[in-house]
Amino acid sequence: MPIRKNPPFIMRKVDDVGIKQRKDDGYFDVTSMCDVSDKDLTDYLELRKTERFLQLLSEELGIDKSELIQPKNKFGEIWVHPYVAINFAQWATADLALSTIKWVFEWVQDKTREALPVEDTFEDVDPEFTEWIRKAASFDPRKSKKTSK
Repeated sequence: MPIRKNPPFIMRKVDDVGIKQRKDDGYFDVTSMCDVSDKDLTDYLELRKTERFLQLLSEELGIDKSELIQPKNKFGEIWVHPYVAINFAQWATADLALSTIKWVFEWVQDKTREALPVEDTFEDVDPEFTEWIRKAASFDPRKSKKTSK
C-alpha cells in the first residue's frame, strides 16, 4: 500500500465550503473564498482602495504585486497572500473576515512553533553522570554535618 503524504494545504471550512490554505506560505485559494461569500474577485480588484492596499503591501513586504495575487493555475485556483486574503474577506463578509483572521493567526502560530529549536534531552548521556548531576542539584549544604574542633 502506498504511503499517503499529508496534503500541502489546510482545508478550512465556511458554510460547508472548503477553502484551501497552503501550509508552506499561508496563501489562500481566493476562488473558494469568492464561492463562499458570493463575491467576484474582479469587483474587489477594481476598487481604488484595493489597488492602494496592494501597492502598499507590495512595498512593505518587498514582494511584487504579481506574487501577492498569483495567476489562476491549471485547477482554476487563484492563490493570494494571507494579508490579501484578510483584506478580501473584510470586503466580502463579516463571517469570512473573522474566520480568515483566525486562520492566519493559527497558521503563523504553527509556523512559529515549527521554527523553535528542539530542546535537548539527556537520553544519550551516561546514566551514572545523570545520577551524579541529580545528586549535585539536590545537595543542600545546610543539611551536611558540621565538624567542630
